Amino acid sequence: MVQPQRDSMQVVPSVKKRYVILLHGLWMNGLEMGVLANRLRRCGYTPITYPYKDLRFSPAQNAGHLQSWMESLQADEVNFVAHSLGGIVLLHLFARLRPPHDGAVELQETLLPGAKSHIALRTNHMGVLLSGKAARQTCAFLSMGCFQ
Repeated sequence: MVQPQRDSMQVVPSVKKRYVILLHGLWMNGLEMGVLANRLRRCGYTPITYPYKDLRFSPAQNAGHLQSWMESLQADEVNFVAHSLGGIVLLHLFARLRPPHDGAVELQETLLPGAKSHIALRTNHMGVLLSGKAARQTCAFLSMGCFQ
């Protein structure tokens, strides 16, 4: 039996489960995150829209549901992008997790203390979901840890 030589063995990189969880805003169901999800996919990310019940449960309750669902993913890495009320749900999730996490694409008035980076874009509240610039900045943050 011939053994392969150490030098000739191929190193197969492990495939990590890396997700970007998208959280929609009030009176939405997650479908409006589709344009951003497609743009994130083109940047090489695996976006998943989490369609929480914005009116049925409080932001704190939705954060608990999100945490349970997120743990079931068995992901190696999870990033979040939240819009409007989704950002409040995310803040409640961060309050549940220790140590606190940082980083979100967010509007000026929802600046998260201790965040690594922050950006304010000239777009309206709903326009950020369709903005190519917002998508590019999101990809930059996810890949480099800061906005460009």
